[in-house]
Amino acid sequence: MPQGLHGLTDDTFRSLILDAGAVYFNIDLEALEAATSMDEAIADAIENAIPIGATRGGATFNAGRELREIEADGQLGPTKGLLRRTTVRPTLAVTLLEQTIENLQRQFPGAVVEEAGAFEKITGGPITSSTYVDNVALITTYGAEGSFIVLVVENALVLESPDFATEDKDEVATDVTFVGTFAGVGAAEPWRVYVPPAPAGGD
Repeated sequence: MPQGLHGLTDDTFRSLILDAGAVYFNIDLEALEAATSMDEAIADAIENAIPIGATRGGATFNAGRELREIEADGQLGPTKGLLRRTTVRPTLAVTLLEQTIENLQRQFPGAVVEEAGAFEKITGGPITSSTYVDNVALITTYGAEGSFIVLVVENALVLESPDFATEDKDEVATDVTFVGTFAGVGAAEPWRVYVPPAPAGGD
């Protein structure tokens, strides 16, 4: 008996997003776009970026786009041309295992780090332009042939500091959500997704 209708093809493997990936702060977007090969693009983009370190449960990217239907008398349902973009709030959520000083500081927006004897002391402070992370990016495997997909949230900030909960025989893992913010009035939506092009001729 035939298997029936399905969407599986010989090229399905080329379009699968695989594994947990790695998250970086401040990848070089210009270098990423300028490179002509996949390996060069990723290597150049992360050369001076800051890896977020070990995570648990992968990461979650959401472009955070909301559309509103314009309703009118006599309308039977959503109508082409009568939809408006009302909100754009991109997020990249991750559960952090590595609590480096840099990671801790970013979980308290506006926090200041200073020396305090044998410690580094983190205290709260105001939100300034330097508080925002230029970008936070998730890079993970795309397909099965050494390609990558890069999901980026720009001008990112943790708007809600996470709980630090300890548990016997377990590690502290904090749930952190980075929210992208517009660079200014009329600026482009603060998120990007970089996907490898489809191979020519399906090869």
